[in-house]
This record gives sequence, C-alpha cells and structure tokens, in this order.
Amino acid sequence: VTGEGCSLTENPSLHSPSSRVAMEFMGPTRSGGFVSQEVDVTMVGGKECLLSDTEFIAYRQYTQFNVQQDLQSYYKEIMHLFLDEQAQKIKGYIRVAAFLPKTEATQQNYNELDALAIYDYKIQMELIDENEATQM
Repeated sequence: VTGEGCSLTENPSLHSPSSRVAMEFMGPTRSGGFVSQEVDVTMVGGKECLLSDTEFIAYRQYTQFNVQQDLQSYYKEIMHLFLDEQAQKIKGYIRVAAFLPKTEATQQNYNELDALAIYDYKIQMELIDENEATQM
C-alpha cells in the first residue's frame, strides 16, 4: 500500500463517515489456491458512550454478504478503550461475535452465548513522534 490517491485533495470523500464497504479480494479456498471473492459489509446499528474522562465504550452491529457463497451473516462488535495514564497509552479490548441469520426456527437474539464464533482482541496504542511514524 503506497497511500497514493488517499489525500483529501485527490479524493475528498475518501475519509467521509460511511456505514458500508464493498470489496473484492483474492481469498484462499479449501482445496488450495486462491479465488476472487466479494463481500459487502454494512453497519446497521451502534452506540457510543464516554464512560468517564478516560474510558470509552462502543457497540456496533454489522451485516455481511459474501457474494460467491450467497451467505448472509451478522456480527456484533463491542469495543472498550481506556487511558492508562501511568503508561501514557490507550489500552482496550474488542469482542466480535458472529451469527447466522435469524429464522423462525432459531429465533436468535444475537446474544454472545448463541454466537457461531467469538473473536477477542487486545488493543494498545501509544503516541509516536513524526520520526517514528516515517520509519514504519
């Protein structure tokens, strides 16, 4: 990735708030090799809350359509960030739960206990100076 075409003058709406992304990529197959795949992801709900001067939580729901598999799936994401003042870092966690569509037979509430898969991530961010940023 070079960043070419990513400046505001070259592409003024690139960084505008958006709730949908569609992308095509080369993905692995079960039989080996790669094949072109397309996904369409839309954020369908969410809420953010500043819990204190040093703590933030966000909740988002996504729907994802995998074109080649004709598969619709749903995700719930919960992100919790907090400032570790002593370490001068922002730390946090993200939990993503994946669900199949609701049907009359399943009547799922998209509760994490009913998720097909749960992914947990830890986050740690620290301030870097301009010199460190150019070395990346």
